Amino acid sequence: MLAYLHMKRLLSLFAMTVLLGAGCSPAPTVETGTTPETPAANQPSVSVPPEDPATKDWLTYSSRQFGFTFKYPKHIIPTDLEPREIPLGTAVENYGSKNVPVRWMQVLLLRSDDPGLKEHYYSANGWTEGEELTDAKTETIGGLTWYILKESDAAAGNRYSTHSYTTTIGYTHVVLLFKVHSVACQNYGEDWQEKCVEFDEARDTELFRKIVETYKPKSE
Repeated sequence: MLAYLHMKRLLSLFAMTVLLGAGCSPAPTVETGTTPETPAANQPSVSVPPEDPATKDWLTYSSRQFGFTFKYPKHIIPTDLEPREIPLGTAVENYGSKNVPVRWMQVLLLRSDDPGLKEHYYSANGWTEGEELTDAKTETIGGLTWYILKESDAAAGNRYSTHSYTTTIGYTHVVLLFKVHSVACQNYGEDWQEKCVEFDEARDTELFRKIVETYKPKSE
């Protein structure tokens, strides 16, 4: 009889313990050796600009010496990854047999003491003593500093418009040199509009900056 009463008392105490614990939430546990995650808002964000669809199918120029690359449209496919001269065609559409402005570019790797350089700007026409920088500007493109110089030269009915974009790798200057050749259309006579298309800077040089925007230095 005493054993029965003792057992009954133990069962009652156990039931009360279960009822009291049913309304309590268990304490959170953290695994040994782990640390709580940092909130996403505190993480540094790295934004990678999407590739321009207009340049997706362009060819890639690759410098074996310095590792930089840039892209350009494939008017004529060169056999070398590092062509000395890259034809860029014309910006004039449906021109038939008309004489139109024609574009091309060169890549120059110059020492800092090259005579064609002045305050990091490159002159395709050469500097004269005491000449001041006139149509020159500095811009940041793709995180890099570019020294941009515009020049023009005309002779015997021909016009050459040159845009040089220069950036540096150590003591070496990388020059992306763009040129447009056009002619004086009035030399064709009164009906020159049927035979010739005049140079238009906005139209004929727009491609140059787009190419520079694809330039990427050597990845570490």
